[in-house]
Amino acid sequence: MTINNQIKIILTAIFSIAITVFVLDSQGFIRHSSEQDSLYIAEYSLLASAPGTEQSISAKPSDFSAYCIEGRLVMRGAGKKVSADVSGLLVDKKRRAVNCSF
Repeated sequence: MTINNQIKIILTAIFSIAITVFVLDSQGFIRHSSEQDSLYIAEYSLLASAPGTEQSISAKPSDFSAYCIEGRLVMRGAGKKVSADVSGLLVDKKRRAVNCSF
């Protein structure tokens, strides 16, 4: 093979990949993440139940519900602001799953 043919083959491969990605994207086969897909929940805190201390909580319910699935705590959207399709595993700052039990 000559250098000219190698360049043509490389350019054809690059062009084919670019066209394939463009067609798949235009047909909806490539899923782009939305803001809800990358929802980061950092507003949760632990209310410790120590003797002699009082804790107050809001009467308004949260936009999320928690479920115990296979020993892990899973959060799912339940309010008007967050779709019910949004769900995810609750993790700590070191990305370790929060365990739960019945």
